[in-house]
Amino acid sequence: SASKGTIARVFNRFKLAPYFTHLVSGEDFAESKPNPAIFLHAAELAATPVTECIVIEDSANGVAAAKAAGIFCVGYASEHSAGQDLRQADLIIRGFSELSAERIAALA
Repeated sequence: SASKGTIARVFNRFKLAPYFTHLVSGEDFAESKPNPAIFLHAAELAATPVTECIVIEDSANGVAAAKAAGIFCVGYASEHSAGQDLRQADLIIRGFSELSAERIAALA
C-alpha cells in the first residue's frame, strides 16, 4: 500500500520492473487496509484466483486485509514491524531465508 513514488524508487533501485506486469498502490483505492480491495484487485489483474495467491505482510491491517480477501498470508515479523500483531497470518516468518519455492508449494 506504499505510494506510487515509493514503489517507483524501490523498483528502480532493485531493477524489479522485468519481474512484474502490474503495479498496484494504496493510492489507487479510496479505503486503505484492512479493506481487502488492493489484494482483490491485484489478483484480478494477475487473472489468478485468490486461492492461488500469497500475500507477505508486515502489518496487522495488511494481514487482516489478506485474510478478508481469502488469500493465504505470510506475516513478516521484522524490526520494522515491531508491535504489530501478526497472529492472524497463516504463517509467520522472521526472515525471507525461511521461505523457499518448495516451502510455499508445500503450503498448498
